[in-house]
Amino acid sequence: MKKRSSREINIFSMSALDLFASALGAFILLTIMLFPSYLDDIKNKEKIIELETELEEIKKRIKNNTVQLDSKVALLKNCEASLSSVAECTKQQENLKVKLKNCQQQHQSCLTQLGHTFLIVVLKWQTQEQDIDLYVIDNKGRKFYYKRHNRNQAHYLGSLAELSVDTKVGPGIEIWETPSAEPGIYKIYADLYDRVGLPDNPVVSTSLYYRDGFKKLPQRTLSAEETLVLIAKIQVKKNGKIIIH
Repeated sequence: MKKRSSREINIFSMSALDLFASALGAFILLTIMLFPSYLDDIKNKEKIIELETELEEIKKRIKNNTVQLDSKVALLKNCEASLSSVAECTKQQENLKVKLKNCQQQHQSCLTQLGHTFLIVVLKWQTQEQDIDLYVIDNKGRKFYYKRHNRNQAHYLGSLAELSVDTKVGPGIEIWETPSAEPGIYKIYADLYDRVGLPDNPVVSTSLYYRDGFKKLPQRTLSAEETLVLIAKIQVKKNGKIIIH
């Protein structure tokens, strides 16, 4: 009599095989489904590495730029200091220009003053009691003598020239002066105003003082009363120089 085979064992064996096959199929299916995502993860990791590399490069650039920026800032500060120094120098230069202009004006004023000369005519005589008068005719024809001495501009308004000393009794001295002689010819005369009965003919000595020194003018002997005797002609040049004729 034949024995019946166990169906439960066969059924269990087939069920296990089906289970394993189903699991393998599911695994393969999941693998196929997840494989693109895995590839994406790999690509993302590579991208992250690339970005991290770029980030490090950017950090290096930022660091270099920061160093350069600090250098530029320092240079800018130096430039600002230099500009401040230049501004100060410019201000000093302007002040020096003003001072130079003032000096030039003063120099020109000095040259103008040097172009003029003062004149002082001193006439002397030694004879007793006699009265001798000094006459000066300036470049404009104005006559200075005892009647028109022009002290305090009494006779020639605007003229500072004057017969400042007038002696009436000898021995005596007479002085004519001007602080600024204009260019032209000045004539110097002596006049024996009063002999007072004395026989002696007086001799007059005349000196001329001016910017560059003094000169003795020729002596003159006066023999006739109330007669003008020319002592000298004085030429004043534009530069203040003196020529005696």
